[in-house]
Amino acid sequence: ILARAIWGRRLVWAVVGVVVALVYGGMIGGIFPEGDHISWEAHLVGLLGGIWLGQRHA
Repeated sequence: ILARAIWGRRLVWAVVGVVVALVYGGMIGGIFPEGDHISWEAHLVGLLGGIWLGQRHA
């Protein structure tokens, strides 16, 4: 949703993107989990895949 807001360049998506960033912004730290038993690579690939799809559909 954030990628769509950035590349979509429409006011509606910008507002939705800001709301999502405010609500879920604290989850960015979850990309790099602190425990040794948690794979941070899967989190990072999920983020990159979401950005790619957002750009592709914009």
